[in-house]
Amino acid sequence: MHRLANDSLILSVSDDGMSIAVQDRRRSARWELDATTWGFSARPMRRGEYSPLTPYGPGAAHKASERELTVTYPAPGGSVAYTWVLLPDGLEVRLLVQSTEVARASLPGHFVPQGGGHQLLLPRKQGLLLRDGGPPYDRRVPIGSDISLYMYGCLGRSGGMLVVAEDPTDVHFLYGKRDAGLYCLLEATACEVDGWYQRRARLLLTDASVTAVCKRNRARLIERGDFVPWERKIERKPPLTKLFGSLIAFIGYNRGRNTDYVESARALREFGFPTVFYYPVRFNAMVLDFQMGGDPPVWLSDDEMAAMREAGGVLAPWGWTFEALDDGSQQVRAAFRSDREGRCIPNWRIDDFVWNLVCTPYQARFAREQYKGDMAAMGWIHYDVNAIFGPRPCYRTDHQEHRGRPMTARQDLVYIGRLLGPDTNGDRVVSSEGFDEFCTRFYDVGSNKYQPVPANPYHVPVPMTMLVFHDSTVHNWWELHTYNQTPFGGLTSDGMGCVGSGHPEAKAAMDALYGCPPLVFPFGRQYGWADWATHRTFSFEVSLRDAEVRRALAAALPVARLHRRIGMCELLSFDFLSDDMLVQATRFSDGTRVIANFSGMERDTDLGLLPPCSWRAELGPQP
Repeated sequence: MHRLANDSLILSVSDDGMSIAVQDRRRSARWELDATTWGFSARPMRRGEYSPLTPYGPGAAHKASERELTVTYPAPGGSVAYTWVLLPDGLEVRLLVQSTEVARASLPGHFVPQGGGHQLLLPRKQGLLLRDGGPPYDRRVPIGSDISLYMYGCLGRSGGMLVVAEDPTDVHFLYGKRDAGLYCLLEATACEVDGWYQRRARLLLTDASVTAVCKRNRARLIERGDFVPWERKIERKPPLTKLFGSLIAFIGYNRGRNTDYVESARALREFGFPTVFYYPVRFNAMVLDFQMGGDPPVWLSDDEMAAMREAGGVLAPWGWTFEALDDGSQQVRAAFRSDREGRCIPNWRIDDFVWNLVCTPYQARFAREQYKGDMAAMGWIHYDVNAIFGPRPCYRTDHQEHRGRPMTARQDLVYIGRLLGPDTNGDRVVSSEGFDEFCTRFYDVGSNKYQPVPANPYHVPVPMTMLVFHDSTVHNWWELHTYNQTPFGGLTSDGMGCVGSGHPEAKAAMDALYGCPPLVFPFGRQYGWADWATHRTFSFEVSLRDAEVRRALAAALPVARLHRRIGMCELLSFDFLSDDMLVQATRFSDGTRVIANFSGMERDTDLGLLPPCSWRAELGPQP
């Protein structure tokens, strides 16, 4: 038996590497590596596919020093080695695969607390607390794809463990529920272009709470220099200050047939919203010759935009650079991303229109040029899906932006940062679909959240992203999951949680609890799917006169006013106040405390009786 030890922990590894355990000396907690989750596979997998790993057979452990040991396991075509390095409050694990036949390997696997009964913190959308119960399931999800943080947590009875992916590309999350209970692990994959490279993860010991795990992750980001607070962002982008206390207003992709955009903006100001972040007012796309539900994309005139700005509007285009229609021009075709066989990659379809993927550095080049013309007056921009789909290779060798050779996912990640950052967008506020840890260094608003109702006792939304990033980045809803119910965007489930439009009081309670601004679709026109299988669409119009819109705005107004007060604060803590986990509390660095009741009945709290789906705040002292 080999051991690495310090005042915080003991790592014990058997001679053949088949038994690995971590003893948390401060909390008297023991964690054992689950051998069924710890292995490799020679089978490559496409996005969204799942297959289990093959467990390792006996290997050989070698202790290089009092703070480092390596275990090497035989694998087809070579070996897989894990080096364990002792840290003050945890371990770093370094994976090195020396085989061209291995396609995937665990990093390192799932650790189970002695005695079981653990819960998992999964960073899907804003975060989920997974509890043991319900039917079994297995998931395999790449970073991106609604995985917002590059970490997960395990909460035992006496201690917690935070697992951090130190290298954010070519990594998947494997998680689920089996007869033996919940599991989660990181899976490293070979780079599609260059093959295997060393991969790192950290196992950090914490207290057994949502707050403790998330705050240790925040501390790790700060240690690496990867956390950018609002103060630093505002130094380079002063207009960001307008975001705090604003209403975010989605106004539809389609040009409205009956909407008076200027009068509607003036009416919103009269309703009580002095600053409104409107999107989109134009489409920033390489090709605009298409329709959605029978309508052209929205394109407001210069005069309309000027009048909306006078009414307190901050205006954004729809940054649809991720894909482009093939109009036959050399300019557009030269920007397309290609697969290994040199083919364009179709990615989106509306009716008979098909969009191909665009290589990221060419997206940034296009955006910079647009800011010299039609997009010059924009105060912010929303990029469609760039933050959620994650980095991916481009195999074109005629792309000088990536030096005439295939671009790896690691290289694409750098270009995504440049696309979302000030080098491309100047001092504009930047948003994109998807909340992504890496992107928080460059953009200001990420999106996609589970809504709090109906409640699922086994998958409970928790504010993981905001416990880490509240004083750095806003977490918004997906644009069609607005406070007001619309003809498209009804309640759906992805098996982990529910999303959809409507339920304004519940969404307002969640935004107040998390310290986020509200999102409403107050006016404008939008398309929806008449038949997803055939990609046929319809369109609908929303008006300020709609009862659902008025209800949503009434719920949003106090949330926006609260956000003006706490928007730049750190979210210090999160707690459950009821056994059913439906009454929750947060505390912010200015002393403000918020309690939300997501249940269907009145609840008694120390801030008074809370009606169903409501919230109340106890404000901190005025600065």
